[in-house]
Amino acid sequence: MSQYYVYIHLEKYLAEWLLHQFGQNGQIRFPRGSAENDILEYSLTTQPADIPVPLKSPDSLAIEIPYFKTKDPRYYNFLPPRAKKTLERTIYIRFRIELWNELHTFDSLSHNLSDLIWTFMEKHEISDDPKSWETIRQMYFRMRKTYQKNSKETLRPQRENLTAKHKSHNNKYLAMKQILPGICRLQVVSCSMLPPNVSLKSKANLPVSVLADTTEISFVGSPKCEYNIENDNNSTSEKTTLEFLTDEYFPFDEQNVAFIISCASGKSYLIGARESPFPVVNVKEIIGPPSGDSAGFQIEISWVSIKSLIPLNL
Repeated sequence: MSQYYVYIHLEKYLAEWLLHQFGQNGQIRFPRGSAENDILEYSLTTQPADIPVPLKSPDSLAIEIPYFKTKDPRYYNFLPPRAKKTLERTIYIRFRIELWNELHTFDSLSHNLSDLIWTFMEKHEISDDPKSWETIRQMYFRMRKTYQKNSKETLRPQRENLTAKHKSHNNKYLAMKQILPGICRLQVVSCSMLPPNVSLKSKANLPVSVLADTTEISFVGSPKCEYNIENDNNSTSEKTTLEFLTDEYFPFDEQNVAFIISCASGKSYLIGARESPFPVVNVKEIIGPPSGDSAGFQIEISWVSIKSLIPLNL
């Protein structure tokens, strides 16, 4: 134990749940390798001289700062405001995922939702508070409503023109294709640093965030990203293909890496997951003419998954 802490503010139900999950003697100690500890290790700084040392208040929660190889909590024990918001948001996302994972199976068997919420609260030592119950009920109800909507309605990207052959088979095979416009940023991240089961979480409309360090990828011209959904005999396959040119050496073709695409619209997407199969990366060297364009690399990334283009919650 380091005896050094950062202090955060959470809603009552969330603080009680967190204490039940990771609490020890009234303080929170996150497990090694958790996303929360990764945020602490990445974001902790030394105490600024012009900012008072934070003190625990009655409504704050103490998060123990562990000893990191790169940061000693005796010196690195200040969490900047934006990093603190990121930590609080990550805890909130963890709660939503656990709420959904524990309740949606029972809910599908037509159990009473009110009783399920009370049971969840009792299991996780959340106090019998009507306000907390209503907050959790509304949260779960919104997730369930979105999930049911997505289950009934297929995604509506631009449909490819069906051939006469497809029509003659009573549309048993239907291909849909969407092209992302205005890609303005590309990043790469190790698949091992991603949260688990991002495809399944996105399929269930649960939020997905990437908190690991990323590497910027420079590119020339306009990258192209195609997202395809293929339905065949009631089974669904999704494939996303990303193509771009770069004039820098691209060392990621023999590694398990994922890619983050940011569009001019402000939306970002993830291609890749922590689990196999991983994105397939093909690199082709382009040799320009002596008096023409300089040499470069043509990169093509393809990934097939149950959800191959994952919206990110930033």
